[in-house]
Amino acid sequence: MDWLQSTMVEVIDLFKKKFLDAWDIHVPEIMAKEECFNEIYLQSVLEDTAAVTGLELIRRIVGLAKVKDITCIENEEARARAERICLQVAKKFILRANQYKTGTSFVETLKEQSMHYAK
Repeated sequence: MDWLQSTMVEVIDLFKKKFLDAWDIHVPEIMAKEECFNEIYLQSVLEDTAAVTGLELIRRIVGLAKVKDITCIENEEARARAERICLQVAKKFILRANQYKTGTSFVETLKEQSMHYAK
């Protein structure tokens, strides 16, 4: 779980840094160069990311195209726990998409739901 959490934080936070660095270099639009516009736009990208991540988590559990990372859990109790965690995390990502500003904020939701459904 540590690898997953650190990867989530690194990917999101590194994306933010690279996005803002590239913005300053590659954006020619005058309005886009207005102060804080890049931060506002980045936040909308992160909100969309959270919501789509939630949708994808739900698809992986209740959709027709189930995925092996969940279905291969042989213990029914453990699989049901993993499914509940995924569905609750997905719900938070969708309904509170505007709260996800860093990689850590995504991980905190995952930890919170994992603890809630701890054995």
